[in-house]
Amino acid sequence: MSESVRAEQLGESRAAFMARVRQAVGRRGQAESMETAPEVDEALVRLVSPQDDVVELFTRRATAAGMRVYHVDNTGVAGTVTEIVRAAGAGRVAVAVDGLMAHLREAGATVVDRVDGNAALWELDAAVTGVTAAIAETGTLVCCSDAQQGRLLSLLAPVHVAIVRSSDVVADMLDYWDRFGGDGAGPVASSQVMITGPSKTSDIEGVLITGVHGPGEVHVVVVDP
Repeated sequence: MSESVRAEQLGESRAAFMARVRQAVGRRGQAESMETAPEVDEALVRLVSPQDDVVELFTRRATAAGMRVYHVDNTGVAGTVTEIVRAAGAGRVAVAVDGLMAHLREAGATVVDRVDGNAALWELDAAVTGVTAAIAETGTLVCCSDAQQGRLLSLLAPVHVAIVRSSDVVADMLDYWDRFGGDGAGPVASSQVMITGPSKTSDIEGVLITGVHGPGEVHVVVVDP
């Protein structure tokens, strides 16, 4: 490709680019452009309604996926997380949720409030994170990265403890993107991790093994109003 052609194509419009593609594949004429998305019949595509008891459904689906779910109010969060960490025998714990560090230190854990470098992540016994949302239909946690909570924090420690506000449980992915997709809700995080159960893998014989490449235990603390 000559320099003049390359320079011309770098600044070409989408219409010009698509015209070249159609010419290359032997198609003529202008492709019709769909200006608006087609209407969706929600009765056909949605299995969960926002009017359902989404917290109860999330609890059932998350439990079925292998996660352990606890329901507490605001006063019970610290004690529940501390008991989970103690029962897991976790010594080195990363915490990305405010208000929990002192309780865990009193319980004897070595609390890491900032993890510098990926190597330090492999030394953790447990990680306590918040979540952006929880999806009832599949029992899924959505963890978005930010300055306080890196994307690997929920993926590498053998034990992951997730704090979920019941008000952040949504019916399905349609509700999730509608509410947290960025329109009026601020910018979308550059990394979004969706977690449905502990880490799983299977060998060539199809034997399922839990916790080889990530958390073998996922504990979900649902904070009810």
